[in-house]
Amino acid sequence: MTMFLCASAKSIPHPAKIQKGGEDAHFIAFDGLAIGVADGVGGYADYGIDPAPLAQYLMRRTDYVLAESHDEKAADTLAELMQETASAILEDGILGGACYNVARLVDSELQVNNLGDCSLIVVRAGQVVFQSQVQQTEFNHPLQLGYLPSEEYEGYTESVSESPLTDSATEVFPVLVGDIVVSGSDGLWDNLDIIEEILPLLANSKRTPVARMANAIGAAAASRARSRTADVPFNVNAREALGEEGCKYVGGKLDDITVVVAVVAPA
Repeated sequence: MTMFLCASAKSIPHPAKIQKGGEDAHFIAFDGLAIGVADGVGGYADYGIDPAPLAQYLMRRTDYVLAESHDEKAADTLAELMQETASAILEDGILGGACYNVARLVDSELQVNNLGDCSLIVVRAGQVVFQSQVQQTEFNHPLQLGYLPSEEYEGYTESVSESPLTDSATEVFPVLVGDIVVSGSDGLWDNLDIIEEILPLLANSKRTPVARMANAIGAAAASRARSRTADVPFNVNAREALGEEGCKYVGGKLDDITVVVAVVAPA
């Protein structure tokens, strides 16, 4: 059966970055066969580098490259195609860094390529049946696609990658009509618990437009991010990594939030 992704997105910038539109980016392929989310790493701003242009270019270029490569369907070619995008960024001299998650539908398989802490889940009959890998060198230090002179930016040398071909993770998962794919930047996953807070917003997917689901998830994540008391997943993960004494995080985690929701539909 031929299938496609009926998708919609919601992006909500960090409150301090509303004027510039935030530093996340995303794409939804015109043919309904691919989606992607990128998170420009805000730490580059400390060195006078705006990470937004790299994240935006990464998504635009990936959309173009995937559209031009329908004959390259093997799962291992997805990392090669992302390497093509990375090489274009290097050739154009764009500095900065971004985490990303890209997925494409090939026949009945969802191929996912991930670098860093953007992530993706597949929901079937109210249950999470797949979750993509998250890559970090240590807690809150995600692997990222980036370009900068290492002698000037020593703090990022361990987590910056120029090679999706060698450093990214590619996974393949068989999907069915009616499956729901949720892809998001870390601003989503850091603030909403998947089981308790995201799945209930997908419960009526057969009767709820995909745009409404994306809007609801984005709004819920933004609300939690603004909370001064919420014990969000980021705080839970911090305690696990740093211990109770080392964790000083309280309340939500303000960040750019991007979510793409896609329902697998028959063509």
